[in-house]
Amino acid sequence: MLLSGLPQIVKLIKTKNSAGISILSYIITIIAVSFMLYESFFSANMRLIFANGISIIIMGLIVILIKVYKK
Repeated sequence: MLLSGLPQIVKLIKTKNSAGISILSYIITIIAVSFMLYESFFSANMRLIFANGISIIIMGLIVILIKVYKK
């Protein structure tokens, strides 16, 4: 999941069109990864904290781009 959103970001920036992209699915993914991030803090696993943090940032950027390019 770490870098899976990058192609979507590139497509959104190139086309400047977010039609057909479900914002709800990205919000649900952010919530799920947030729970995993919360749990990784308790296990003190820095790899999981890093990976989940980056995933939340990427998914959050996609949500922002969807809102910006919504027509």
